[in-house]
Parts: sequence; structure tokens; C-alpha cells
Amino acid sequence: MLRILCVCLAVAITGSGMSVRTLLADDLDLQAIAQLHLNEAAAYSLFLDAGRKKPLEFQPEPIFKWQNLTNQGGQLGAIFVWTREGRPEVVGTMFSQREKTQRKVIHEFHTLAASVLTVDSPQGLDRNWVPKGSLPMKPLSKASAVAETPVRRMTQMRSLAREFTGFTQGGTERIELRLAPQPLIRYQPTRSDVLDGAIFAFLSSAAGTDPEVMLVIEARKADEKAVETTWHLGIVRFTDRDLVVTRDDTELFSSIKNISQKATIEDGYKWTHNPDDTYYVFQAKMVPELLKPSGTP
Repeated sequence: MLRILCVCLAVAITGSGMSVRTLLADDLDLQAIAQLHLNEAAAYSLFLDAGRKKPLEFQPEPIFKWQNLTNQGGQLGAIFVWTREGRPEVVGTMFSQREKTQRKVIHEFHTLAASVLTVDSPQGLDRNWVPKGSLPMKPLSKASAVAETPVRRMTQMRSLAREFTGFTQGGTERIELRLAPQPLIRYQPTRSDVLDGAIFAFLSSAAGTDPEVMLVIEARKADEKAVETTWHLGIVRFTDRDLVVTRDDTELFSSIKNISQKATIEDGYKWTHNPDDTYYVFQAKMVPELLKPSGTP
């Protein structure tokens, strides 16, 4: 079972005194922009294997809609997942921003899979995502035994997510991250090795509702031979800045100390990726700006 618990977080920018909507251009056709993002995501075909025998299922309902108004022109985005047997194996956001009379469209992905993905990209893009690694799901120490009921497991996952903190850093600027009040998605796969799971987002305190990192928390078996189900964690970078994630004062992810966790910005900010391309964001195309029809209030 795959359940979307939060599809949009409408908040005011702290201290601004203005709502998110009032900071966006009034002439934008928000419905057309949402359709653009959906079409961009739906055009991908993803597989868990090189032989394309294990296709992923695209979920057309966004698990989260976000806005980043610190960027000139304002960014609007929607986060989607691609699943296999009810488990999200890829998370991706399609977002766009105004560029004079045009709209810049950007694709951002991170694998959640244990195997190396095969990606069939739509034609006409400036780049193609070719991941060379997978997402490690590591056991969570000092976590309570997995509860028997779905309701109690959800309570456990929420409690575990609150044990984490994080920040991003660019130069000398450090921005603290805050946990979104609801998980982006909760799922109970049909496969035998994963019992339950949820994806939690940490948002930038300076960038509206744009997620900077996601935590995948799952009740699962450590490997094929394991009998017991225990809590595991996957850390999903979703920012081009340096990122640090901490639990109980122990750093679990630090691109400042570990170069393999760093994202590199290339091609005049048109392409950002980590060393194994498990995280990948690039400028995909430019399209005419999507404006309301003349006479529309």
C-alpha cells in the first residue's frame, strides 16, 4: 500500500509578512505549470536492472509541491516517485522558474534503489541521467523493536525522524534545516524484505518549502538471509550545497568532511551531481513562459 500523506505544504515565508502566493507573479498559469511538471516526469522510463526486465511504475500524483522564492523569478516544483512492488525506488522533482519571456525547466533525481538503475530519458534533453551507484540502507542503532501494527510503526517512524538534525552550507553561510510536519509518503510494500517505510523531508529555513534532504526510514530485513525486521535509514541529498546530517550529535552524512558525499556544480550551474551520479540535477530545456489566457483574473 502506498499512501501520500502530504502533497502540498502552504506556508508563509518566516518574517516576511507575505504569503507564498503573493510573492509569485500574478500572470502565471499555475495549472499549466503543474501539467508541465507532470508531463516532464511521466516521459521517463526507469528500470531496476540493465536488461529492462524490472520496470518501475510512475506515480502521477505528486507526493509534495514546493516553492523556493529566494531564487529570482521564483521556483515552483513537484516531487514524484517511481515504485516497484509498492516501494519508492526513485524520487525526482521537476521544477521551473521564469527567465524573462521563457520558463527554465530543471530535472532533479535521486535513486532509492539497492541496484544500479537503467534510465530511458525522453528525447530532446540537454543531458541524460545515468546513475552508477545505489542508495545504502543502513541499520539504525539504538532504535526500538519494530512494532507489530501499522499505526504503532508510523508513530515509531515519526519519532525516529525527530532524532535527526541537519544544515546546508555555502561558503560561510550556514542554513539550518527543519523537519516537515508530515512525511512526504508512507508505504507498505508487497515485497517480503520491506515491511513498512516513510520518506521525511527537511526544509531550508531560508528557501520556502524546498526540501534539501530526505530521510528514508524503513522496517526491513538487513539481507536475504535475515529473519528479523529492524529499522534502517537512507539519506537522500536534494541540494547542491554542502550538507550535514546528524543524529544524537553523531554526523551520519557530511559532504564537508567526505568528498564522496559532495555535489559538484558544472557547466555554468546547468548541471550538478555527486561522484556516482546517484544524485543528478540539470537544466533540461527552455519553454515559452506559461501565462494565464488574456482576460483571466
